[in-house]
Amino acid sequence: MKRAWQDDPEVARDVEEAMCLAKSTAFDDDDYFDDNHWTFENETDETDDDDDDDDNSGTDNKDGELDAEYVKENFDRLYVKKVVRWVDEGMNVFVTGSQGRGKSTCMKNVIRELYRAGNRLLVTGSTGTAVVNISDVAQMELDQAIANDLLPNEMASALAPDTVHSAFGLRYRENASLQKLRNAETKRATEAEVKMKEGVEDEHVEQRDASKMAEGFMREYIGRHQTLQRIFVKGEHSSQKGIPAIAFADMVIIDEISMIDDLLMEVLDSVGRFWRPSESHRPFGGLRMVFVGDFQQLPPVGSGTRQNPIYLFENEKWKTRTARQGWVDRVLHLKTNIRQE
Repeated sequence: MKRAWQDDPEVARDVEEAMCLAKSTAFDDDDYFDDNHWTFENETDETDDDDDDDDNSGTDNKDGELDAEYVKENFDRLYVKKVVRWVDEGMNVFVTGSQGRGKSTCMKNVIRELYRAGNRLLVTGSTGTAVVNISDVAQMELDQAIANDLLPNEMASALAPDTVHSAFGLRYRENASLQKLRNAETKRATEAEVKMKEGVEDEHVEQRDASKMAEGFMREYIGRHQTLQRIFVKGEHSSQKGIPAIAFADMVIIDEISMIDDLLMEVLDSVGRFWRPSESHRPFGGLRMVFVGDFQQLPPVGSGTRQNPIYLFENEKWKTRTARQGWVDRVLHLKTNIRQE
């Protein structure tokens, strides 16, 4: 099955449709915010009441979008405060937008605000390069929070910026197991595509079930970490050795989320629940998540076929909030180009 933006140029020109079917099917209007919305119809933004009485004077350009200079001058009020408030309220947030819209700027300011409020924030990226892009700011704000006695000294190493794999305790053995599952799924998907091209119908072709794949992986993961998890939960550990960073965190930022497939996200969800058993009924064990990225820029790594990768937003958990078991509660879609000449 081809993706929408591979077949339809109209869709390809609009990241809103391509990124995760956000406004059309995944989220109701009151859960979605972009440049043309000040507050949701069913939501009172008490924290912004004093700042939002400017009669939307920044929306007077010909496209009906916010003026770039206006956005630059009011960036924290328009975007950063909303993300911080949503996270404080226990929401999982997806921040997206094409190049030049301010995703990195937004995240650096969000990191600053969350650390200065004394939160146990863990900043990660889907790859080492993604971590490098925000690690300087994250490490500086973490060190400052510790220096100001907002966080204990041991958090300097526990919450240091890292790749998402390392932060969730997915070391070499775990990553090898994940890749083995992906390879088997890729082989099956490729064989199914060949049969379809040849006009052969196979009634026994199963749809990809990332949740089931993750269950098999988690049996191995739990077997290797269960003893340490029990010690950690009881508070009897004397060091951080072997305990992943997410066990110490309250909230997590993942940059370049588009490079993560639904299998890895299922695993991250399950690992979060495993290390936080008292909150195991909630996604990621109650960790508050902020996902950052653009699904039209970077494809997922090692999932699906080369011509037809499996994107994270195709998983129903990315698109649903049924019983609050979905992965995303709020979307911030940045549209105004603030990198204009």
